[in-house]
Amino acid sequence: ERQFHLYLASHSRDAVFVHAEVLEFAGKAWVIPGKSYSGKSTLVEALVRKQAGFYSDEYAVFDHSGLVHPFPRPMTLRQADGGRNISATELGWSPPSRALPLGGVLVFPFDPKAVWSPRVMSPSYALMQLLANSVAVRLAPESTLRTLSLAIEETSNWVGPRPDAEEVAGHILDFLSAAT
Repeated sequence: ERQFHLYLASHSRDAVFVHAEVLEFAGKAWVIPGKSYSGKSTLVEALVRKQAGFYSDEYAVFDHSGLVHPFPRPMTLRQADGGRNISATELGWSPPSRALPLGGVLVFPFDPKAVWSPRVMSPSYALMQLLANSVAVRLAPESTLRTLSLAIEETSNWVGPRPDAEEVAGHILDFLSAAT
């Protein structure tokens, strides 16, 4: 299944796939790009339990107009004994009726020693984060850049290491509330 999804993400002509988690808040998509093992899924689970909507796991799927579409697959939360899957419906996912505009990009990698002090991230830096996690940027650089540039135009973006997800989830939702 993972190989099929990777093939789809690499070869899609209709969308740009970014390795990320996506949540919905106040009618907008909030994308959390990052490498595997950076704490994205754990953060999204904590945010969903505090009232954000689960929108997509593994990939943020951008159409060429810059809107974000869901990618509803089970979320994998890694644990010492391997990992556990949480279904999209268990996190409150129900099939959305439409794609969402991008509200912003959140880059909050887990660091157990971090002091929570997020900074505003410029749109150009946010774009670089999306490009760095784009699956097909080497196969279709112009289309990828055009699509993600369009998506990022009017967004609110933050960056900074974070401690435990439960500790910061409420603060992140405060940011999202202020941005909408």
